[in-house]
Amino acid sequence: MREMKVRDLIIGKQNFFSFFCFFQILLAIVFVMSGNGLFLNIFSLFLPFNILFLFLMNKINYKESFLFFIFLFLLVVFGVLSPVSMSIWVPSLILALNTFLIALIFNNNLAFRFIYFLLFFANCFVVFKWYQSGFLSWFGDELMPGKSRNIVSAYLIIFQIYYFILCDINSKKINAFLSFFTFLNCILLFGRTGIVLGFMLFLFAVYKRYGKVFFIGLLTLGSMFLGVIYTYIFTQTNFERGLDSPRSALFREYFMGVNQYDFFFGRNILQCCSLITSYTGNPHNSFILGHSQFGIMHTITFIFIFLVVILSRKIELVFLLFILYFRYYFDTIGMFSVFDIPIFLIFIQAYKSVILNRDFKRV
Repeated sequence: MREMKVRDLIIGKQNFFSFFCFFQILLAIVFVMSGNGLFLNIFSLFLPFNILFLFLMNKINYKESFLFFIFLFLLVVFGVLSPVSMSIWVPSLILALNTFLIALIFNNNLAFRFIYFLLFFANCFVVFKWYQSGFLSWFGDELMPGKSRNIVSAYLIIFQIYYFILCDINSKKINAFLSFFTFLNCILLFGRTGIVLGFMLFLFAVYKRYGKVFFIGLLTLGSMFLGVIYTYIFTQTNFERGLDSPRSALFREYFMGVNQYDFFFGRNILQCCSLITSYTGNPHNSFILGHSQFGIMHTITFIFIFLVVILSRKIELVFLLFILYFRYYFDTIGMFSVFDIPIFLIFIQAYKSVILNRDFKRV
């Protein structure tokens, strides 16, 4: 009886923390939907509460925490030495730290249910806005202030991946229809990258949910309609423009004429890059933006995450991380940003697997 009460108390405490984290995610969503920075500032203010929650949940490993703070200290040092103002890189670092803590806390069964319904209603909202617009192809450009339809599909993909990881953690079966819903909206939003990645995630969901035989059957059936699919993708979406885009020119401009100091500590985009500046200072590449703020330490961060995931030998985590990195390469939406939770959760799961395998070998 006493053990049941203790267990119920622990579950109740975890659910309370989950509600708290979900509220923070809602703040982030309201921020991107409204463009009002006040909600992002409120999101950042929850950082000390999330640290407290970790202590209360006994999820603090002091050896790992020490290494983490060394890594955090190096990011601060490189941020100070970068040519970018503290008013720019400090908020990014706070967002990174807060999203990492949320990834540590918000991954239980309640988190799975929250993200499932959030993704479902987000997809419903996109379809409703498409219908409300009179089925216009550019309706997605008006869903979020100052953000294109490509960003809308990117957020759907990010939360789809978040849902996949939570399914794995909580031993839940993947809902393939939900993945198809996301893929459908990527098509409606007319983004080349979104369509490709949305389709890959849908195939992943089908494979995980129904197995290899159904997966191959679906591919065979789909090939019968290949002509229709090809015509639509290459004439009715952005694929008709080809695969090249101004992003490659922005990438080349940033790295043109880089000296040793720029390589290690980043570049001030407003001073070095007139083309990027003409795009309101947006390099349309999360890794370039991160390098401009933290220099080589930002590059080391995402390479370190990638190596840990590779060492985990979990193909599914490698695949999902690849999708996220690929999407981050084409827009400034992460590393470090408000929706980095899936990347950090992939890293946490991979790290646990690496430690478990190491301990097993020792035995």
